[in-house]
Amino acid sequence: MSTLQKKPKRHIAELVWLRTVACLMIVAVHAVESVIHYASAEQMDSSYRLLYPLIMFMKLATPLFIFISAFLLAHAYPVKTPEHFLRKRAKYLLIPYVIIAVVYAVLEAVYAGFSSAVLAERLWKNIVLAEFHGYFILTIFQFYILHQWIAPYLNRWKATVVIPVALVINAAYLAFFNLMQPFAIPNAETFWQFLWWVPFPAWVFYYVTAYYAGRNVEEFRDRLSRNRLKVIGGSLLSVIFFFILYSSKILPVNSSKNVIVLIYALPVMLLMFYLASVIRSKPPALLNWIASLSFGIFLLHSLCQKVAFSALQSALPGLALPLQIIVLFVAGAAGAMLLTYMISLLPFGTFIIGKINLPKRASIQPAGLPTASGEG
Repeated sequence: MSTLQKKPKRHIAELVWLRTVACLMIVAVHAVESVIHYASAEQMDSSYRLLYPLIMFMKLATPLFIFISAFLLAHAYPVKTPEHFLRKRAKYLLIPYVIIAVVYAVLEAVYAGFSSAVLAERLWKNIVLAEFHGYFILTIFQFYILHQWIAPYLNRWKATVVIPVALVINAAYLAFFNLMQPFAIPNAETFWQFLWWVPFPAWVFYYVTAYYAGRNVEEFRDRLSRNRLKVIGGSLLSVIFFFILYSSKILPVNSSKNVIVLIYALPVMLLMFYLASVIRSKPPALLNWIASLSFGIFLLHSLCQKVAFSALQSALPGLALPLQIIVLFVAGAAGAMLLTYMISLLPFGTFIIGKINLPKRASIQPAGLPTASGEG
């Protein structure tokens, strides 16, 4: 076994709050988007259009998950990772990725009028092109690979230099794909539509920032506390600036890959972490459960929402849009929690929804993701 500079595990209560918020944000975004997508013009009055900037704001959930994963990784292994580090993470990340990609491909093929050609197309798009929300798993795995190589350097380099450089790289990468049209080369259209947000440069700023925060949690907490007025003021100003830019429609990309998300994502994350640290109490049991099952909820919430939406269209086609959104949110959160828990009880459940740390034995590790210590 390699000699490791590993820190003892300590419960980081703030991450339970952050993970829960990120998880519920994703469920809420997909609930609203599903209802709006199928709503008729008569149903969509001007009041519902106010939801668009709110949806866009909540798309900081994906960067927040990146931040949490990198934070934990740096906290456990700021310099070096153990042997078989990637092998264990491949078992609990890549295998679930393929299995869930197949599940969604089958479901989409059924809704499209099942045929072998449709199924083959959906399998190709989901597994190879990562054309579903599971692409996030591939991004996280890249950071596990990157961490093995770059952590020793980050540990030596100054954060005041590395973080701005990472921000420039991240912003330039996103701006390029936000603003440029596909080149006239084979498969460029496919890359522009589905693949460009999978590579790590689309998220590297969050990884680097989380590395320096997670490497020394106590110092990070102390700095947030000492600079709380700047944290609060900066987050408010960044959110206002975001809404102004979004309303101007300068960049039409309506996703977490929009470069303007960089403006407010980190300030809001810092504010969330600070507020969670101020609470200084054990998170409620429900939050612990949501956080512990968050990876499974992330994977399965869309499945539950698709089934619930189909049932709504059949049983209550005239249901008001707000009620549809509530139903899909509850189905995505509660339904996915129940399904995740049931799957976790199966002998092979970890290969479907990752490794679950239930609340009574949950530690600082992200539910569903292999533990940073290599125990997963």
